[in-house]
Amino acid sequence: MKTESLCAEGALAVRRFRDLAELAALLTDPEVMRWLEPPFDRARAAEFLRVAGLSEPPLIYAAEEDGAFLGYVIFHRYGGEDAAELGWVLRRSAWGRGYAGRLTALLLSAAEGKWAEAVIECAPEQRASARVAEKLGFREEGMADGCRIFRRAVTQDGT
Repeated sequence: MKTESLCAEGALAVRRFRDLAELAALLTDPEVMRWLEPPFDRARAAEFLRVAGLSEPPLIYAAEEDGAFLGYVIFHRYGGEDAAELGWVLRRSAWGRGYAGRLTALLLSAAEGKWAEAVIECAPEQRASARVAEKLGFREEGMADGCRIFRRAVTQDGT
């Protein structure tokens, strides 16, 4: 049976996607897509939702606070490793408000008992994403496919 919610803490929740409108608005924003790839059109966003958000298990989940859409998080097995890939793509209105760190901490909790490690990938220019990773105890281990790779154990003393 599918569970609607992956994890939540207070008003902050990570859940399965229900519709295309939220995701399409996010992925068509050039500033949001700046470090990822060119902005999507609605048809490409629909295909991304089908492949990544509606797959079983999903690769991405909607993030919201008090029912308001913030963006999406990445949460799935990292390659064939005993590791989860964690990440986030947030609406501009959610930038600089601590959501990336809070969502990453929430995803680390959801990964407990499923995977031993967690990995965050980001473009070299994404300084804010690197700061979030480092603040939460991730250590940079190099580059792969043009991305900086940060890794940590899912469970660490004190975090």
